[in-house]
Amino acid sequence: MRLSRRPSGTQPQSAVVTFPAPAGKEWPQDKLVHKGFGAPPKEIPLCEPGVTGEPWSSLRPRAASLRNKPIVVRDRLLVGPAHGKALRWIVLGEGDWALRLKAPWTNPGCAGDESLLACSLPAFGQKVVAQGKLVGSADSGWGLWEAKLCEAR
Repeated sequence: MRLSRRPSGTQPQSAVVTFPAPAGKEWPQDKLVHKGFGAPPKEIPLCEPGVTGEPWSSLRPRAASLRNKPIVVRDRLLVGPAHGKALRWIVLGEGDWALRLKAPWTNPGCAGDESLLACSLPAFGQKVVAQGKLVGSADSGWGLWEAKLCEAR
């Protein structure tokens, strides 16, 4: 997979989501919404023309036979459902069977508290191509280890 750099200034600078306080209340001063949290998200370069992959939904039925092998996935990059109090994986695809990204800069991907969630990648539903080794299982969930990403054109 070859990557090209995106022109400066075209990618969102923040992958932080703030949440409203409960009705009629304000967040206490110890909440992250008042303190800030996290480093700027990692930039995702644009893919070179012709770089492609398969949707996770078409690879998932064959996942057991692809385990521990390199795969290339083209799908939407999203913030997955919560696990733990305020931790979320960054995932490819949607739903309960989404593919979790496992890389040093996105593990679990998003963290925070009930007032603010900061993510290591700008995961706003854009199509990306991800290359990495498929790990996990149907029971524990599938992940893409050492994922390399580029944003689909």
